[in-house]
Amino acid sequence: MSVCVKNDPRTVDQILQRLGDLPSAPPLLDKALRLTMDVDSHIPEIVRIVAADQSISAKVVRVSNSPMYARASRVSTLDEAVAVLGFNQLKSIIITASTFQIFQTTAHAEIATKLWHHSYSSAIGAGIIAERLTSLNKDQAYLGGLLHDIGKLAFLKTAPQAYTQLVEKVKRDNTGLLAEEQREFGFDHADLGAALLEKWAVPDEISNAVKSHHTCLLGEAPATEELARVIAVADSVSQYIGAAFYEPYRVGIEEQYYLGPVPIDGEHLIMIRCDTESEFHYQLGLLYG
Repeated sequence: MSVCVKNDPRTVDQILQRLGDLPSAPPLLDKALRLTMDVDSHIPEIVRIVAADQSISAKVVRVSNSPMYARASRVSTLDEAVAVLGFNQLKSIIITASTFQIFQTTAHAEIATKLWHHSYSSAIGAGIIAERLTSLNKDQAYLGGLLHDIGKLAFLKTAPQAYTQLVEKVKRDNTGLLAEEQREFGFDHADLGAALLEKWAVPDEISNAVKSHHTCLLGEAPATEELARVIAVADSVSQYIGAAFYEPYRVGIEEQYYLGPVPIDGEHLIMIRCDTESEFHYQLGLLYG
């Protein structure tokens, strides 16, 4: 029996009627998602797409020269970088850098940057949690964490004045963001994010998890592990390490979380928080460098 509380169903069409057209996935992200979700994809085709984007190409080469790969000689070409990184790491960089560009295209830089930091740290935490504590797909967890609050960005892009005022109210009055979104729009960023990801043809497992990550009761044990719960814990970890999106952190460090039938051991949770924070700041330096 699931312990995720389901919201009233809202269709993409119902949301569009209230908000208008949702943005399409940027071309590179759309191509990257399709290629990297396809088990038959070939690296040369991905390299060809990456090579067309100077910014992302530079990031791929920069990461391949980072100390974690302990290279004796410096990597200078995209082909060399791909050989060093391997497919999984390349996939992660492409999706991260492509998503990063989406967050840089808004006039509301402070809000967008704050949201990017929260999303990126949540992605790193979700990947760590999935890999260490579950049998769920690490890449799906990472992508789910990266996109779990994409609905906030969609609000900012489609209703910038109303959403900026809403965020200011949350900051000023210390109120709940979800409640304010519901009051203003009739749905919240989880609903909107799921609708946007459905439009982008992101796998259902991820869009469903994005929709329900706020309604999972993490203090209760479900029968099976759920992606939404991994994202929800990662969200909490991101807030704990100081990368929250304006909402105050209200969960005590002694809180017991469940990803499945067994609670997360306290020492594991501490290590996840520490490793997420360390990896987040390291990767942020590479991304902005």
